Amino acid sequence: MDVDAVEIYIGYTFRNKDLLEEALNPFEYKRLGFLGDKVVGLLVLDDWYRTRANCARGYRQLQRYASNRAMASEARRAHFDQMNPPGSRHYQHLGIHGLATEVEAVVGAVWIDSERDWVVTDRCYARIKG
Repeated sequence: MDVDAVEIYIGYTFRNKDLLEEALNPFEYKRLGFLGDKVVGLLVLDDWYRTRANCARGYRQLQRYASNRAMASEARRAHFDQMNPPGSRHYQHLGIHGLATEVEAVVGAVWIDSERDWVVTDRCYARIKG
């Protein structure tokens, strides 16, 4: 996947390009994906908490924005598949879980590279989810 295209799309330039490379490599992104999953959950629940809505609504927001299906949809909407080199078969093998993990891994990589800056991470995630 084209690292520069991902940086342009999410509006963030990595200081450590290796983190983004890891986030985009399906053989290496599991740790960043695990971290990113939790970061996304906190971003979603932080928005929910500020609304003073009930817990059921918070759960629905998690399902809407942080489920594997939602994350895979975000990856497609963000055109991550179009950022692959010509002829790449990368996305044919990922499926819903793989696409979701890739989005989560990118969020996790931003979180680490930005020195755990919520504002920066939230802004990048907002650009991914559209």
